[in-house]
Amino acid sequence: MNPSEVIVETGPWEPVEFSPAEFQAKLLSDFERDSFRKSSITEGFARVCDHSYESQEALRASILQLGFEDVDFIPKDDMFCCLAIKRECLVVAFRGTDSWKDVLFNVDIRRLKIDGGHVHNGFQQAYLFLKDKLLDKIRSLAPKQLWITGHSLGGAMALLCGYDLAINSNHAVTGVVTFGQPMLCKEDLADAVETALGGQYLRLVNNQDRVTRVPPGYVHCGQLIWWHGGQVLEKFNTGWIKGLVAGGVHPSAYPDLVPMDEKEFKDFKEEVSSPIETTVMEGRFLGRFFPGIDDHRMTSYLDQIRGQ
Repeated sequence: MNPSEVIVETGPWEPVEFSPAEFQAKLLSDFERDSFRKSSITEGFARVCDHSYESQEALRASILQLGFEDVDFIPKDDMFCCLAIKRECLVVAFRGTDSWKDVLFNVDIRRLKIDGGHVHNGFQQAYLFLKDKLLDKIRSLAPKQLWITGHSLGGAMALLCGYDLAINSNHAVTGVVTFGQPMLCKEDLADAVETALGGQYLRLVNNQDRVTRVPPGYVHCGQLIWWHGGQVLEKFNTGWIKGLVAGGVHPSAYPDLVPMDEKEFKDFKEEVSSPIETTVMEGRFLGRFFPGIDDHRMTSYLDQIRGQ
């Protein structure tokens, strides 16, 4: 973990009544960290991610109800993303899939060298499944505001897409917002992502969501909003802000943020691979069987945002 990072308790989460019109207005603005505490934008992204688990017909109807004018889909094998379109704005949402456990636990997890550093091979290959068709769609739409979001494996793919666009294309990325995202960067790539996306990458973590602490050997980067014990804790880099509030501590002071070691990871793998849990682990239907597993559900993130 970066020694310049600190965690600061910023008080209880104050739910905001969701407004599709306000969500759409915020999408046309630049990335502003404070707006995720004070507007409909956080719930808007969470709704898009939650709806991404629906059938394509239901997903289309749900996205249009959020104020978008059109919806497109890019499915390939188990991988899937949807494009929510409105005039000059595009939201790309990557869906977590039933195969995420294979990617996380069973697929070759060796690091892979890409531009800027090293990445988890399984996550990179998942993104590459959709990359070409997605970039063609983005080029044809040429949005002025481009947001990328995702939950679980979809969050990892969202970050890789945002980074790829930032360094390899002419399409500026307005912001990357992820929910329950696992770790995927080695330290060198984490530094490159910070440079490429600046302060325009935010990940949200729900209480003890253990998926955000794996796999071992990788690290997180970007900004953080973490719901924990009825409070909101946020990660800042002391180089980004002046006059930091007193009381900030290093992230390593919080066990629920510290990456798992190999033994914890092995135990976690056994838990989520159980006959009971394996049928309900992903997306909206994550079960209430193990501590920190229920917190990974997309619906649990929505409940937090809504103060439920």
